[in-house]
Amino acid sequence: MSVLTKTLSAVAALGLAAVAVAVTPGSAQAAVSISCQASGSTSFSPGVQAVPMNQQISYRGDSRTCADHSGSGIRSARITADLHDIELGCVASSGGTGSGSATIQWEPGGQSSEVDITVDSSVLATGQVSGTVTRGPFEGQRFTGEFETSLVRGAFDCSVGAFAGGVRRGNFTGRFTIG
Repeated sequence: MSVLTKTLSAVAALGLAAVAVAVTPGSAQAAVSISCQASGSTSFSPGVQAVPMNQQISYRGDSRTCADHSGSGIRSARITADLHDIELGCVASSGGTGSGSATIQWEPGGQSSEVDITVDSSVLATGQVSGTVTRGPFEGQRFTGEFETSLVRGAFDCSVGAFAGGVRRGNFTGRFTIG
């Protein structure tokens, strides 16, 4: 058997193994308990300006749909979060890491989960977060999310800078997963 034939056989075997893993029922979702969409309003203090500075950021979410893989019957969730020490600027920033906490209200049932979160990175208007559920449903499980903030008046507020106080409000969209 030639080297080319042996190589092609090995590649084919690896490909079949990858397909077998990819189609194994529940393999991808077994680790995920729930995933939800998110949207709502965002506020920044003191206000995002051209020059990067530390911000306190609050997210106030609307009720959005969830895909419940846990069997708990959850159909929607509302996330609120308060983050601190996140360096942001309209023109440039150092990557915007920080930390904070979030509360997720689940429906139906009205239960809530508390989450300690870390902002792993933020580039332009998109932030990547992770953490752990510390209380309530899904306690002890990993939380990950990606949120994008729309700074509708961003360019205007940044150009005026000190006169307007920077960007203080916006809207966000995103998604999060627990498990």
